[in-house]
Amino acid sequence: MAHSPERDHVVVDLPAGRLRGGTEGGVTVFRAVPYAAPPVGDLRWRPARPHPGWTGTRDATADGPSAPQPYREEGDPVLGGHGSPPFDEDCLTLNIWTPAADDARRPVLVWIHGGGFVSGSGSLPGYSGATFAQDGDLVFVSVNYRIGALGYLSFDDDDGDSDSGSDGGAIGEGGGAEAEAGANPWLTDQLRALHWVRENIALFGGDPTSSPSRASPAARCPPLHSQAIRRPRA
Repeated sequence: MAHSPERDHVVVDLPAGRLRGGTEGGVTVFRAVPYAAPPVGDLRWRPARPHPGWTGTRDATADGPSAPQPYREEGDPVLGGHGSPPFDEDCLTLNIWTPAADDARRPVLVWIHGGGFVSGSGSLPGYSGATFAQDGDLVFVSVNYRIGALGYLSFDDDDGDSDSGSDGGAIGEGGGAEAEAGANPWLTDQLRALHWVRENIALFGGDPTSSPSRASPAARCPPLHSQAIRRPRA
């Protein structure tokens, strides 16, 4: 979707690299922030991996592509207009709305979109976090993740063995879902996004110890999400 950030830019230095966001209506916004490596090539149908990082300053003032999904210009008869181009497999990004990229340690709300497991996007206009950031003084994060066949197709055989393999430690600290990774790349995306928020959101004015997730019905897995954001034991 097109957006018109104001002239002022905001720069944040992440462990992965420098990120340049913009201001929209007095709210600081970072769009298409990568939280995982692009799930293409050898990483297709694999657990989400950490992003390798980038050099220079990465622009974060425009939405990235949504996950590949069926699309009808007149809208789906069941789901309506729940996702629109551009679509691309390189879609593991999130958007952040914050009152300011400072050290205020505000509450954090993570939104995981629904869409019947086959459609949707975290950058839909209705999922904007501007009002939350402006009126609620919190940091709002919306997440894109793999859906449809790219997110749910399983290569497990009848004995439960996966042909896609299981990358130990792929999901992150305290993950614990590696055994099911071959059948649930969508879930590893969501877990990776929650780990990214925990490790980086303080740089955007958020409190990493306060990041509840909210989801549309198709995306709800509260017990797993709660386990994902716990810090590992020493």
